[in-house]
Amino acid sequence: MTPKLTLATLALLVSAPAFAADLSAPEAAPEAPAAAAPAVTHPWTFSIEGSPEFFAIDQKPGTQAKEQGALADFYGKLGLSYTFDNHVVVGTSYQLTDKKNRADDGSSKDDTYGDQIEATLGYKYKIDTFTLTPSVGLGYAFGATGIYGDEATPSKDNNAAYYTVSLAGDWKLNKQWTWNVFNARWRDAFGYTWQTPKLSTGITYNVDDTTALYTNVGYAWKKVNSGTDPNFSDLDGDKWNVAVGLKKSF
Repeated sequence: MTPKLTLATLALLVSAPAFAADLSAPEAAPEAPAAAAPAVTHPWTFSIEGSPEFFAIDQKPGTQAKEQGALADFYGKLGLSYTFDNHVVVGTSYQLTDKKNRADDGSSKDDTYGDQIEATLGYKYKIDTFTLTPSVGLGYAFGATGIYGDEATPSKDNNAAYYTVSLAGDWKLNKQWTWNVFNARWRDAFGYTWQTPKLSTGITYNVDDTTALYTNVGYAWKKVNSGTDPNFSDLDGDKWNVAVGLKKSF
């Protein structure tokens, strides 16, 4: 073998790996990071709601004052909430209830008023077009609260702090309509028996991206301290209502 041939062979052997590397497939580009969840465009929501409430059972049999179906009260409620990009929702509300007091013969007496202030924390869990929203809350009731004391001190209309636990389910039917399938609430006062669960269902019409009108119908039960109100020593029907409201987001 001549020296020139030997040198050529060595050069070919040295350059072959580099040449093969050049022919290898290029490395795959790194995967793009997952897209971030879209920001909530209108996180604040203001709401206003009003409703008459009617007695669900005869609360004083034989009188016109509290017979089943009679007007019990009328309430107005203001709310403000904020929805974070991670679907956590914080809110606060104030409710004023005008209680329509009646004598046994049905004649009018002076109205009394009850107030409730409340703060809530919830989370919106979306499953396609269905949204589940569990939430917890703390509140304070004062004025004509209807919260009774115990048998030893059977006072009425006690001021009290309370807690709530609720679960709402909403089904977005299309851009305009949402069926508020259910809203289930459990509520009780600290230091008193004031168990007041409620179940409601309704419908919402979305006027545009920031404005919605809604209505719902609800049924509430009640249990208070034993011996202070014989109508509610057990968990019995209390009131039903038809509410209308407006929500404005910004």
